Amino acid sequence: MILFGISFDGESVPFTKVQKLICPDCKKEAMFTRLKGKRFFHVFFLKLFPVGDDLEVIQCGRCKRVSELPSNWNLEDEAATTRKIEEMFNTLNSPQN
Repeated sequence: MILFGISFDGESVPFTKVQKLICPDCKKEAMFTRLKGKRFFHVFFLKLFPVGDDLEVIQCGRCKRVSELPSNWNLEDEAATTRKIEEMFNTLNSPQN
């Protein structure tokens, strides 16, 4: 018996806002994190090669399943939050005169 398939491997996008949604898999309200990465073909759970382009997906905080980025994900609000955090970070790390 050979176990093979496609899995996702990615990292959370820095400074992104976690949003609460209903999970399409576990059907419960949960916090979701945005991830960026690739799908990989695997055999016996060993990643062999990437399949397709880079993806942006979301991951359920409860069941850890990965889903497509939904249309109701608020990217504009997330971008504004990211800018505020980056400005605060730059202010805190700038040399004092």
